Formats: sequence, structure tokens, C-alpha cells
Amino acid sequence: MTGRLVASIGQVVELGGGSRLVVTRVNDSRCPADVMCVSAGDLEAEIRWTDTNGEQVLQPKWSYHSAPVAVAGSDRFVTISDTADGGGAVLWILDDPCAPVEGQAPTSRC
Repeated sequence: MTGRLVASIGQVVELGGGSRLVVTRVNDSRCPADVMCVSAGDLEAEIRWTDTNGEQVLQPKWSYHSAPVAVAGSDRFVTISDTADGGGAVLWILDDPCAPVEGQAPTSRC
């Protein structure tokens, strides 16, 4: 079920098998491409994941070598990446934490 997901804040996304997620917050403080910044900034999200094990809050963060966040009680992982044009964020639901993700380098543990 590895795949790309674009969701708006507050949107409920049904994932099948009794799982769903809601993006509750996105913080994007990344440096614009046409500006020289002291820091690259951050891209992070807060996601409420609900499944048969209950509800949990996940907080994936984008950076060059960010590792996907494991969904407790599941074989899934969540990560966030930059869009190709640098102007947005994409959530990824992964079955394999080492699966390639567009806009993100492989994690150091893979």
C-alpha cells in the first residue's frame, strides 16, 4: 500500500481496513528557493491516525535524512516529503520504511 497522499488540513482520508488519517497541522518554515537563508527551515506535519488499535498522533518531519515514523500496532510508516517544485508537502504511507520517496534521500538505516 505504499503510496503518495495529498491531503488538506482537516480532511479525513479513509485508508481501508478500518484505518483513516486526518492532517491536523502543517508547519512549513522552509527557506524559499530564491532566497539565501541561514537555515534550510523545517517542514513537519501532525497527523491523527485511527485504526482498530485506537488513535495516535504522528509527527513526521522533512529533512535530508528523516526516517519514516512507525504507526504503532501496524506494519505501516508515515513520512512527509517536499514536492518536486519545492512549493508544497506530500504525505507518504509506506509498507516498507526503506521504500524510495520522491524528494527525500534514503534514510541512513536502509
